Amino acid sequence: MEELISVGHRALEAYRETGDQVGIGWARSQLVMPLLMTARDEDAEQAGREAVATLEPLGEREELADALHSLGWYLWRRGRSLEAEPVLRRSVEMASRVDSPIVHARATQSLAVCLSQTGRSAEAIQMIEEAYRLAKDVGEFSNLMRCCNNLPSILADLASDYPRAEAVLREGLELAQRAGAKSHMSWMTGSLGDVLFRLGQLEEAERLQREALALAKEVGDEPLRGMRLTALAAAVLFRGRLDESEAIHRESVPVLNENPEPQSQIYIPFVEGYLALLRGMHPEAIERFEAMIDQLRDLNVETAPEVFTELIRALIHEGRGREGDGYRDLSESGRSPAARAHAALVEGLLAADPAEARRLLGDGTAELERLGLRIDAAQAMLDLGRAMRRVGEDPRATFERARDILTACDAQPLLVEVEAELG
Repeated sequence: MEELISVGHRALEAYRETGDQVGIGWARSQLVMPLLMTARDEDAEQAGREAVATLEPLGEREELADALHSLGWYLWRRGRSLEAEPVLRRSVEMASRVDSPIVHARATQSLAVCLSQTGRSAEAIQMIEEAYRLAKDVGEFSNLMRCCNNLPSILADLASDYPRAEAVLREGLELAQRAGAKSHMSWMTGSLGDVLFRLGQLEEAERLQREALALAKEVGDEPLRGMRLTALAAAVLFRGRLDESEAIHRESVPVLNENPEPQSQIYIPFVEGYLALLRGMHPEAIERFEAMIDQLRDLNVETAPEVFTELIRALIHEGRGREGDGYRDLSESGRSPAARAHAALVEGLLAADPAEARRLLGDGTAELERLGLRIDAAQAMLDLGRAMRRVGEDPRATFERARDILTACDAQPLLVEVEAELG
């Protein structure tokens, strides 16, 4: 990243010496990405805005469309999606008019990711599929690699299509490894770890996050380093090494705060909430999960639907179940299969009628297991077993199934409650 910044400044000076305004604007736009990656936030935004201001008077052209894309990309990465969307749409439309397929493909992809953070899941899924098609048609390596990371992320978060997400990531990672593209390898290795974490493959997820973290450090991508530290902390936490997880998490927080991206910031209270929960500190866990949900409401509640269920469980544990009525977001806004499954769990946990609770919890549990979300499903089996007991059914087989799943996942701290029920 430092080399990219150095080369960008050299190009900028060369264009200034020749008085080439198009070159000056273009060089400025190329500085946006590496400046953001090295946490020079104000400089990155200034470079993007100066690039657009330099090129704007010269009329529509590929360089202006590219500069608009760089500025829009910066804005959504910083959580300013309402500002970013019109800038990115203008880039997409201009790139089409001036016949720049490369910029058109890049901007379409960034617009899709921007939309995914505004709660417009269906539109985001449709647009990222188009971006993937364009990326393959154009064949520009860097953009294709980005799409091999962003498509799986959106598919996993907003469509619950984990098999395809994993397949695209593995294919993209193989291409990146063959090309020796360490930055892209880092992104996709970490994203693959994220998917496997959701699928309960905790040992492999931890290994991949350690690899991704080493690569992020090597290429100097600070936002990515923060993300990977957080993901590693979560994998270590769910395997039962709480003190180690907390130490990794503490290392991640300054990096994430120096590079404030909503897609990363939400996982600060996520890790802190689970640390508190697994230490039996339910009031603190409630506070952290509520903070995460406040952030999700500004982005997309489908990104991490499991946190709603965890909050309701913690509230019930503390005798504050009535407060759960204010957290039925998934019933109103959840569209993905995982979000609908967790909506059923939330409604089941809050249901006054034992039979209705048992039905809803059964439906949610079955759907989570169908999706391959094994840890979520096993935790739901605890809720389901307790509901079965309330209606006079024998829950032992359900609790045993939860124990078998959590043992296979190596989710050690979550086994405590199951063993207590079986005991």
